[in-house]
Amino acid sequence: MSFSTGGWRGPQAALAIPAAKTMTLGRHFAALEQPDLLAEEVRGFFRPCAAGS
Repeated sequence: MSFSTGGWRGPQAALAIPAAKTMTLGRHFAALEQPDLLAEEVRGFFRPCAAGS
């Protein structure tokens, strides 16, 4: 029995994060302490997806 990988590039390709940012404000619960900054970060992350559709 043989297995072909086909076009599958592994979990690294599926989980690739194109950007990461260290929050400068907020502490352990930055999302609760600075929700506006988090919202802008999430919007920025998905903006290229929205532009492509």
